[in-house]
Amino acid sequence: FLADDEPAFRRAGERASGDGHALVDCNYRVLLIRPGLVKLAMAGGIELAVYTVNETVTAAALLSLGVRRITTNEVERMLRWAAGRDFSPS
Repeated sequence: FLADDEPAFRRAGERASGDGHALVDCNYRVLLIRPGLVKLAMAGGIELAVYTVNETVTAAALLSLGVRRITTNEVERMLRWAAGRDFSPS
């Protein structure tokens, strides 16, 4: 389910809840503004993805929140940055 803002995120979360195959793919800005939404999704067993993250500092902030799926236009740069990093859940 796609979510461009918080209300869409909440609707997507309701629809994805209980479906072990669903995830919510969200504009990353929504989660940076409202980081509690990540915890809410995780508590509901909802997998999260974000789009379109092109800066490593933004990727690091999202990873620290618990997001593990990131879409980017800067694949090579992100892969170089990610090399050697520990992405296990905190």
